[in-house]
Amino acid sequence: MRHYRAALLCVLATVACEVTDPTLPSSVEFHVVSPHGAEGAALIELVGESGTVAPRDDGHLLTARRGDTVWVFVALQVPGEIRFAFEVAARRQPPSARVVEVADGENRMRPDVDAYQVRLVR
Repeated sequence: MRHYRAALLCVLATVACEVTDPTLPSSVEFHVVSPHGAEGAALIELVGESGTVAPRDDGHLLTARRGDTVWVFVALQVPGEIRFAFEVAARRQPPSARVVEVADGENRMRPDVDAYQVRLVR
């Protein structure tokens, strides 16, 4: 009887606890914060652990990789907030991100990208 109770407690503990696999990917989202509002396109550089990049808006997304660097180009159909998803292994740091180039809603390049930021949303 004692073994039966111990086995039952193990089963209940397993059912009650959520088991997570630290190797499964976790999705984070990057948002380009613009001082000008809606933008048409942006080139973002990610440095760090590689992962899968996925679009979050109606538009086009292209990537290029070299070593631990990924360049993400996002061009929106309708100007708006530039954002995209990135999958990293659970318990790993997402890559650092910086804006390289930005085009406004009329496809004109912004002369200065120093005021742009990339915000990480989990």
